[in-house]
Amino acid sequence: MMETISGVDKRLMNVEEKTEYQEYTIEKLNDVLFSQQQQLSEMEQRLKGLEEKLVLISGGATKAD
Repeated sequence: MMETISGVDKRLMNVEEKTEYQEYTIEKLNDVLFSQQQQLSEMEQRLKGLEEKLVLISGGATKAD
C-alpha cells in the first residue's frame, strides 16, 4: 500500500514538530543547568568565606583529620 503525498507530508511535519519540541526542551534544560551551575559556584564561594571566618573566630584552630 502506497502512502499519498499528503500522508508523507503529515508524517514529515510530525517529525519536524517533535524535533523542534526536543530542541526547545534541550535549550530550556541547558538554561536551567547553567543557572544551577552559577548558583552552585556562588554557594561554594560563600561556603569558603564562611570557613575562613570560622577559622578566624576559632583562633586559627583546625579540626584534626
